[in-house]
Amino acid sequence: MAKKGRSEKGAAATTKKAPGDIRHSTNGKAVSSKKPLGERTAAAENKVKVMGEKPGRRAVKAVEEARVRKFTSPPPMKVNPLIRIFEQHQQHKMRIAKITAGLTLVFIAIAFLGLLYDNYRDGKAKERRVGEILKRIEAYDTRIEESSGLEQDKLVVSAVEWTFRGEKEDVANRAEWSGRRKKYMLMLQNKFDPPNEEENFVVKSIAAEMVYIPRGRFMMGKTPQETHGGFEELPRREVEITYHFWIGKTELTNAQYRIFYPQYRVPLWEGYDFNGVSQPVVRVDWHLASDFCAMLTESERRAKRLPEGYVYRLPTEAEWEYACRAGTDTAYYWGDTFGEEGAKFANVLDVRSAKFIHVDPGKDAPLSDGNFITAPVGMYAPNAFGLHDMSGNAWEWCWDWYSPKAYSELFYMDPVQTEPVVSPLEVRGPFERLQTIQTTSKVIRGGGCLSPTSDARTAKRDFVLPEKRDLGIGFRLVLAPGITGAPSAGQPETGEVDSSAADQQPDAETSIQ
Repeated sequence: MAKKGRSEKGAAATTKKAPGDIRHSTNGKAVSSKKPLGERTAAAENKVKVMGEKPGRRAVKAVEEARVRKFTSPPPMKVNPLIRIFEQHQQHKMRIAKITAGLTLVFIAIAFLGLLYDNYRDGKAKERRVGEILKRIEAYDTRIEESSGLEQDKLVVSAVEWTFRGEKEDVANRAEWSGRRKKYMLMLQNKFDPPNEEENFVVKSIAAEMVYIPRGRFMMGKTPQETHGGFEELPRREVEITYHFWIGKTELTNAQYRIFYPQYRVPLWEGYDFNGVSQPVVRVDWHLASDFCAMLTESERRAKRLPEGYVYRLPTEAEWEYACRAGTDTAYYWGDTFGEEGAKFANVLDVRSAKFIHVDPGKDAPLSDGNFITAPVGMYAPNAFGLHDMSGNAWEWCWDWYSPKAYSELFYMDPVQTEPVVSPLEVRGPFERLQTIQTTSKVIRGGGCLSPTSDARTAKRDFVLPEKRDLGIGFRLVLAPGITGAPSAGQPETGEVDSSAADQQPDAETSIQ
């Protein structure tokens, strides 16, 4: 009995030391007896009431805190299920946003790496192209040293063209390419040999090849089998050119034009660029083209490379058609129809191009001639005189004023319309409306890259204001006797080419002063 009392007394003592904190299990191990604050408070109060024991400090404090919270804490709020759904939705959106941002960063990194790779690949490709151009120029250097005369000049012209290509590919070393080009140009300009009759030659100031055209006769105007064209191409008649002359092997190029106008550029059209160094110069009016010819004449005259009485100028209509026909008597200088055969000779409106600009190409149009806008000169087959792009690529200015009655009124020898003639001309007015005005115009010949095949006929005549600047109009040089003004009494009704200087020369050669 005594032992039992001691055990109860020890247990009471243990409980007194740590009331509410520790209790003992039956096996003697301590077990946590902590309960929520409210339960401990109630237990403490009951213990005080039942046992009459004095509560400890913690119990008293818990009772006081419970009473304070009872009267000061707001009642628990019920959570609206919709708000909980909304919060979950927002959390879901945040997770989606994070995933999206991560994927976006991954895609950006991949795109950046792809761009770096493309730049690397393009850089290597450009290096290869520049290397090939340098090899080509080195080959020209070797051939230039081994040649002479016209052959050497033509090789120099080709080398000049390759320096322009190199400059376009290797923009960072533009000064170096310009220096190479100046070296070649000096090789030409240091020569003082005028052109010899019956021979082609290179214009030293601009590195342009000229083709010799002998004097002769031809039938001018449209042929009986041609269904296109109007009365302005009639009557068909024989015309005589009483002097020899030289005409550009190709249309004048941008590179050649920039020798005198280095800053000349034209705007893009529908994203297409007309500024390539080998493309024909376009968007020059008749006055600019004539000024270029005058500047070239002065440059060559100072170098004493001009035959006496000859100047650089625009061709007359008769000179142009004579050179274009090159001895043929058909609608085109390759035959009477255009078709797929014509696509080998001329860059005009083909079926593919017609679909792009939504026009009817006509029954005679080829499926494709290989180019949509102006092509680099010399790409298409030449005529019998060796002239390229006389049909197609770009319209070409002629010296003559336009007269619808020129064929019936002009003298048959060396005809040229020196007097302006007022005639109706259709132009675009305000709001792009077509209207007809009475004005003087200049002749253009040959058709352009977006002209129907009928405009590429050798006999085709068209006319525009001399101030017209169009992406479809360029020009070609001739070296020929100068054109006099209005004739005096006793001469034909219009002026003529001053061929007296040429007539005074022997047939076989030209005297050079």
